[in-house]
Amino acid sequence: MKVISNFNFNTNHRIIRAELTTTPLKNPRPRNIVMNTKPTKHQTDQIANSITTNLIDYNKETTNMEVQEKYNWLEGTIKAAIKQGNNSKDQSNQWMTTKLLTFLIKELT
Repeated sequence: MKVISNFNFNTNHRIIRAELTTTPLKNPRPRNIVMNTKPTKHQTDQIANSITTNLIDYNKETTNMEVQEKYNWLEGTIKAAIKQGNNSKDQSNQWMTTKLLTFLIKELT
């Protein structure tokens, strides 16, 4: 800020000159929300089962592949299992288990 006092007017007021500087807003780095959430125990079990079943076919699927291609296949399998496990709904917090529901359905019919 600066006060301009030698202005050629007959007044008690003074002119003030100010310069404002601002910094531009930063754009945050994009984040993958799915990977940032911690999976529940139910989801972790589903992910482990999915990876285990896919790894049974590992030798059949990757016989004619080179090392990098095998790595890419393994990485893709793990990522797909994690994505599928995170998309599934957690049923561990339900008060009626699947056993109880099947029992009730059998009893009611």
